[in-house]
Amino acid sequence: MIRRHQTIVRLLLPVAGFCAVCSTGRAQSPSGDAHKFDIAGIRLDISVDQAQAALHAHDPSMKVQVLRSPSEIDKTQFTSGVVGVTGSQSAKSDGILISFTETEGNKAYAIARVITYDQSSAPPMDILMRQMTEKYGKPHSMTAPLGSGMFWSFGPDGKRSPNIHCTGYGGSVTVGEFSLPSSAITFDSQCGTGLEINIVGELVSRVSVGLVDGQLEYKNLMNIKKVHDDAEAKYLEEQKAKAEKQKSPF
Repeated sequence: MIRRHQTIVRLLLPVAGFCAVCSTGRAQSPSGDAHKFDIAGIRLDISVDQAQAALHAHDPSMKVQVLRSPSEIDKTQFTSGVVGVTGSQSAKSDGILISFTETEGNKAYAIARVITYDQSSAPPMDILMRQMTEKYGKPHSMTAPLGSGMFWSFGPDGKRSPNIHCTGYGGSVTVGEFSLPSSAITFDSQCGTGLEINIVGELVSRVSVGLVDGQLEYKNLMNIKKVHDDAEAKYLEEQKAKAEKQKSPF
């Protein structure tokens, strides 16, 4: 297993009306393909340009920012995320962060969204939970109180998986006035698509949604590990060759 504590942001974004939490398109059939899950109409495995276009299409007023991070394989930088925000987290707000792999084509492996509501726009938890179920199907697991935590976890074959660790948050990153959940997910070869939804309040004050492509990020991490392993092996060979050329002190 590999646990990655990312230094990049992972998201948030509110909508006019609580229906927007679910999507801007048709509800996902419970028997649908998990690889086609979306958040606000945005899907995984898209490019950086597609991500920017998708955020603007979702909400033309959204402030969109491209995030760059130091490379894990050389001394350059790469596009690690695209974030879009509207509103204010002290009132009604909407934010989304789309995170990208460094290798594997710099594709989106995670989408995270946080929506906060003011009292005038807060939806009831049971209605929001029903909408989520209509879109994504029955959750594979839930936490108490009913609906406050909803989880869907699939293996690489698209079938239901018991590996709930393929979804989740850990820590936070600040972007302007927004505090966004950051990734601390454990990726392994058994992780496919993972979805996590956390709802706060019977009259909802905040919703956090995270969608990940565990296979894509696992391949990315394996690529990075191979670069590091190869570099270490080359260094050790060079040191061994250097030592063999030196005169023995005995």
